[in-house]
Amino acid sequence: MTSFQKKQFGKYLLIDKIGVGGMAEVYIGKMTGDEGFEKLLVIKKILPHLTTEDELVKNFIDEAKIAALLQHENIIHVYDFGNIEDSYFIAMEYLFGKDLKLVIKKSSEIELQIGLENIIYIASKICDGLDYAHKLKDLQGEALNIIHRDISPQNIFVTYDGHVKIIDFGIAKTAAQSTKTQVGLVKGKLAYMSPEQAGSKVIDYRSDIFSVGIILYEMVTGRRMFEGETLEIFSRVIEADFEPPENIVADLPPKLIEILHKSLAKNPDHRYQSCSEMLADIEDCLYYLSLRPNARKMSQFMTSLFEKEFHDEKTNIVEAMKYTEPEKTVVLDTDYEDTAFVTKEDSNQEKEQATEFSPKEKLPQNKIETRIGNKIWAVIIFLFIIGILGAVGYLAKDKDKLTQTIKPNDHIKLKTSEDIEKFLILAKESLVAYKLTTPPETSAYHYYNEVLKLDPENREAKQGIEEIANSYAFLAEKQMKNFKYKKAKEYIEKGLTVFPNHSKLLSLKADASENLPKKVFKSFKSIFE
Repeated sequence: MTSFQKKQFGKYLLIDKIGVGGMAEVYIGKMTGDEGFEKLLVIKKILPHLTTEDELVKNFIDEAKIAALLQHENIIHVYDFGNIEDSYFIAMEYLFGKDLKLVIKKSSEIELQIGLENIIYIASKICDGLDYAHKLKDLQGEALNIIHRDISPQNIFVTYDGHVKIIDFGIAKTAAQSTKTQVGLVKGKLAYMSPEQAGSKVIDYRSDIFSVGIILYEMVTGRRMFEGETLEIFSRVIEADFEPPENIVADLPPKLIEILHKSLAKNPDHRYQSCSEMLADIEDCLYYLSLRPNARKMSQFMTSLFEKEFHDEKTNIVEAMKYTEPEKTVVLDTDYEDTAFVTKEDSNQEKEQATEFSPKEKLPQNKIETRIGNKIWAVIIFLFIIGILGAVGYLAKDKDKLTQTIKPNDHIKLKTSEDIEKFLILAKESLVAYKLTTPPETSAYHYYNEVLKLDPENREAKQGIEEIANSYAFLAEKQMKNFKYKKAKEYIEKGLTVFPNHSKLLSLKADASENLPKKVFKSFKSIFE
């Protein structure tokens, strides 16, 4: 931690300042609540001197609006947005780890390779998060057409527990936004732009796909795809002129080379037409290479790569969570109408003052009588209020009987929130380990169902169950490609049990039913030929 002076910011305590950009400053903050509830988060606050710049404030608000819509495990979560002390802020989840730029840099410095398994894992998670953002719809079912426009290693975060998050939607746009980028003004990082973005042309989600290809290229080859002076980089980006990855790294898997070239096609029509399409090829690549990447393996790499940083930051977090504000006591000064607030640090000084100017010794008789009279009136008013509340409570007694059984108290709400968070973490771990529906009591499906029992509308749990069905569809499709229709049908049935209306599984079920008899007939035919 730095020597930052901790300070209160609305309901948040700002613990440390961790960065300043052209538009905002970023802090680690802590939110506290009843029953000892504490949560670390990140507060992104617009710079004080920019609060009067209408366009910048509008951009900041746009970022908050977009981020608030996104609820995906591979996208940073936004918890709150508002205006405190004439300063707009965004409260986001605290991520314990490093951005991908630092991961690539450190791995090169100490010659600890990221490894093909982890590289493909990172790329797959970026695709998964972007596909969700690109396809997100509003409550009316209209596509929002969100484009990130700044996909780069700096905006991909890898946590120490092995999760990958897309961050900073600061220059992202939706089709519905009225604010438009000025003609000729290019936003983003030039070395990670698509040719059409660098050329200030109209872009769509395929521009983000090109940027993902650049990141994958950089991780695979260990070098930047576009290097040189700004003008040189610009001309190369416009032409999509780069050294083929197979010329840099020998024996690259053919499927991986195919993915790189397709995602990096100059013409958007020749690229992947969606991140889900690119993700499907990445999953095929994993299958052909017999790789099983997961968060646990990614976590092991991250904690090895940043061993010292991991322990230092963990210690800092523990210290940050221990910090509490100095306790405040209220002392009524009878000579003044204002109330003075004195902290514990000043308590000794206050005691000395109290000894020197003791009200009992120094107050005139008329002030003592006034003070006693005020107390008597305070007691009378207090009893009067209690009487009114008692009457209201008595009249509302029958109504309370009807509502008290369905109105949870704060303690129950807190416990429910903690349980949901716990079950979601366990579900994700089981999903990564491919414990989809078995064992029954420790499977991803079990944990997601536990969440839905507590919160039937929980979006993350619903998406998790759909992800389980997607996994079974993937496994079934692989079996069918190898003509193992019986096994494929098992996966299909399991998937449909979880998600009965899953379109991919229903399609695969029809194909499997049609092809199984054909396969059996073909086998018998070959025996008699």
